[in-house]
Amino acid sequence: MLTKESINLRKYIYPKVDVQKSNELHKLYIFLKSIKRIPLKINYYHQIDQKTITIKKGKFIPTTISQKTYQLKLVETKITIKNTNILIKIYSNENINNMINHIYSAIQYVYSIYPTNIRSIKINLYLLKNKKLFVKGNPNFTKNEINSGFCINNLFDSEITIYRKEELIKVLIHELFHAFEYDYRNDTDDIINHYQERYMITSEKINTFEAYTEIWANIINCFLISEHANRHNESLFYTLIHLEKSFCELQKDKVFYKTLLDTKKIDINRNTNVLSYFIIRCELYNRLNEFIKFCRLHNQNYVKMTQENKWFQFIKKNKKIIKNNRRFNRLQKNNPVYKTMKMSINEININYGQKHHPYLDNEPSYTSED
Repeated sequence: MLTKESINLRKYIYPKVDVQKSNELHKLYIFLKSIKRIPLKINYYHQIDQKTITIKKGKFIPTTISQKTYQLKLVETKITIKNTNILIKIYSNENINNMINHIYSAIQYVYSIYPTNIRSIKINLYLLKNKKLFVKGNPNFTKNEINSGFCINNLFDSEITIYRKEELIKVLIHELFHAFEYDYRNDTDDIINHYQERYMITSEKINTFEAYTEIWANIINCFLISEHANRHNESLFYTLIHLEKSFCELQKDKVFYKTLLDTKKIDINRNTNVLSYFIIRCELYNRLNEFIKFCRLHNQNYVKMTQENKWFQFIKKNKKIIKNNRRFNRLQKNNPVYKTMKMSINEININYGQKHHPYLDNEPSYTSED
């Protein structure tokens, strides 16, 4: 059910995980379980022979990816959920028969959590094997180590581009949060100053919404994985969440180690949103029950941010993350746990068969158009 890499990472993390059940986690699980999926209609599914493609240069696309050409097959499919048309283009040489079900399922579930006014979404998925790896030396993290995709929003339309197979479903959930506008966009001067002073950084943009979106992507990803278990789904959900918490703590150690964060003035967000993805998200994991309670009381359907001022007041109460590299320093440099810069430890094998039940009475069918 999980990727081999995910299983190997879990072998290192799991013995150190303290799984704590809580009333807030239970309420969240009940809510996620209660979501009724809005019917999904597949308008067409079309396969195109291998073609030469390039990925357009973009703000969050590494040049190591955008400067190359690729020979990839294209599967193009168009779906409709309620009033939203979604065009999906998948560039891959793999058999995607199982993969497409996971993609449909994630889109359908995230869409069903809260109503959206988005009329159309274009999703470009380039399933490249390039992984996000920790590179020692350069004190600045780059897009090649951190980013996997991005979302462009217009008034009623969005476009998502993802250019790695690694963490595909989690990254898709993250970008869908942006596309459906569940998060927020602008930091206040006060919250920017707060984090500049807290961690001795000069970055003018903090983009705290990326921490909010990423932790929710972790949570939803854990829930969808737990639904594949034959029993004890809720207990598995708790375990997966706490694995993510522990993994986030390990990954933030790499940030402290590489950037020398909090020891001198640095522009940690020089290339991408490092502080939010790793440090602020870790702050939220350390207040997980309070975070979930805030979302239950102040958001709509947990995920839709509606009271940004209260949110900024909430995150200002987070405890500062302190450098603690002991666990990271014990890792051998050839250890996969040392090498990876993934943002989630739990990754479902998307070549693994998807259960039929997520589609309720609207099971997708496949037809090829010539």
